[in-house]
Amino acid sequence: MPDYLQQDFMNERGYVVRPGRPKATEAAVALTSDGRVVFGDPKTGKSSYAKAGSKLIYYDDEVERQRRLTCDTALGQLMLDNPKFAQPAVDLVSSGIEAYWKTLSARLSGPDAFKRITEVDGKYVSNPTSFGRLPVAKPSPSAVNQFKATVDMWLTSLHTGDLPRIMNLHDTFLKIYCSNEPGMGKPMEVATKFGFREDWYEGTLRGRENRPNTSYTQSAMPGLITNDFTIPFAPSLERSGIDFSNMRMEARNRGTDMFLIAARQMRPEFRKILGENNLVFAASASGTTSTLLSSAKIFQPTLLNNPESMKQYLMGCVAYLIGGGMHTCHEVFYTAGIAGLNYTTGKYLDMLPRTFTSSRLYEHWASEFWDIVRPDRPSPR
Repeated sequence: MPDYLQQDFMNERGYVVRPGRPKATEAAVALTSDGRVVFGDPKTGKSSYAKAGSKLIYYDDEVERQRRLTCDTALGQLMLDNPKFAQPAVDLVSSGIEAYWKTLSARLSGPDAFKRITEVDGKYVSNPTSFGRLPVAKPSPSAVNQFKATVDMWLTSLHTGDLPRIMNLHDTFLKIYCSNEPGMGKPMEVATKFGFREDWYEGTLRGRENRPNTSYTQSAMPGLITNDFTIPFAPSLERSGIDFSNMRMEARNRGTDMFLIAARQMRPEFRKILGENNLVFAASASGTTSTLLSSAKIFQPTLLNNPESMKQYLMGCVAYLIGGGMHTCHEVFYTAGIAGLNYTTGKYLDMLPRTFTSSRLYEHWASEFWDIVRPDRPSPR
């Protein structure tokens, strides 16, 4: 049974340990020096801790935002380091892609068609600043068609268990499909046609601006963690089950670094959701989630009809986009909600597959971030 820290000003530490989960009437009120959450009376003000001379960190709106980013980061990293939670569904889509490539490559004629695939549709497969980039393919000089051989080499990454590389290829093959099948349109148009995204995902209503590219560099920080965090996040990541000595890491450009919120231009309904739920902005609603789900639908047509399979596939998106620091969970889950999953704003549990929720790692993660994950309160505070 899990336990939790309950507020107690009569105790010199300011809390006591209780078995079980916090009551629905108890909210997050403070953090310990190692980032554990203390639960108590939601009416407790910052002045109460000052009067008590407490060394605890008062749980205000900014602490909540940083805790949510840490929670998202932990979920993304757990998916990166444990691809088994997503792999049943991801592997099915990969097998569909391999079958499609077999028929497409037999249908295409001449090296120019394959050259277009590698140089246009696959332009970003090995982008040196991207997360999940593949090594630059170097086919054998004896290969008759070097461009086809390049794609064949890409496909070997589908069997590595490296979710970012796999999801990178899933998104790339949607581009390949759209370029070679008449009347499909562009990937975003396909996602809109499937009902996986909305028109405002592009343009000013998305509500984001580019930072000057001189203001950030590639980062190897996990997920959405940034240098300006004021809460102790590393102990929380470790308690949630992340093994720092074996974690999947890669220096890359992150959405959380590259973009700023443009609140005045943002679609009012989406801006209101962020404000009312104290949610953090990284890059706005996720268009890549919509194209990845479109890839799943095209290459494994019945997969998304099964909610469990769809949630497994969504964890591949979480590994790629949240583990990569491109989006928050809300930005990914919002799109998944449009696509058919039952998403409650700011909540997590309905979006997670049984492969994960039946595991010990889920228990570690949920216990550590119960202030954010809990389903029994509209907000942590």
